[in-house]
Parts: sequence; C-alpha cells; structure tokens
Amino acid sequence: MASYRAWADQRDVSFDATIDRARTLVADHIARHGAYEITCLGGILVCRR
Repeated sequence: MASYRAWADQRDVSFDATIDRARTLVADHIARHGAYEITCLGGILVCRR
C-alpha cells in the first residue's frame, strides 16, 4: 500500500491514517479467519499470520 502515497497526497487524504486503519482491519480479519486475501487485476496476494 505504500505505493499509494502519491495518490493520497494528490487527493488530500491522510496516508498514514489510511495505512493505520487498513493495518487494524486486516489484523482483525486475520485474527478471526486465519488469512486475508486481496485480489485485483494485477495479481493475487494471500497473507497469513
């Protein structure tokens, strides 16, 4: 997600707050389900704790 810093700056969005919130949401999801999968046109990431 660090690659989105330029986008956040252009849109006047707090990048650090966005990353912190995403980290919290993903960590909570992983704690409940054991994994978090992200899919997009560029590829698929499967993250496990």
